[in-house]
Amino acid sequence: MSPIRGCPTRISDRLDRPDRCRGLAFSCVDLQLRKCLTACVDAAIAAIAHPARRHLLLLVRDGERTPSELADRVGLTRPATSQHLRVLRDVGLVTVRSRGGNRYYRAEEERLEALRAHLEEFWLGRVDALRRAAERQAGGG
Repeated sequence: MSPIRGCPTRISDRLDRPDRCRGLAFSCVDLQLRKCLTACVDAAIAAIAHPARRHLLLLVRDGERTPSELADRVGLTRPATSQHLRVLRDVGLVTVRSRGGNRYYRAEEERLEALRAHLEEFWLGRVDALRRAAERQAGGG
């Protein structure tokens, strides 16, 4: 898996100095991992905020595609498509493979699944709370 921009990578510093973790509810490694995951999720959410990037992700989820093919399917210029693909690649949502003179983009399923799970976990508690509130209101009135 490729590194993700914006993710803190100083976790090994904490492993070498466990005394830095005394008195914390979580170990420093846990805290660094949480920071990294939060930064990664934030970057991925920002990347998919653009509708063209979401469309590109849907297209590369089924298999590898070239930037030219993607540009034609999405209706963007080739340079604009390449810029959007770079954003998706930088946050680890797509990978690129070069073969000959062509580049082929594919969705990084593991990272997409991790993002989906994070968003599902985030919303699940809120949807359940809303459902319970609606049931209480319906039952009481």
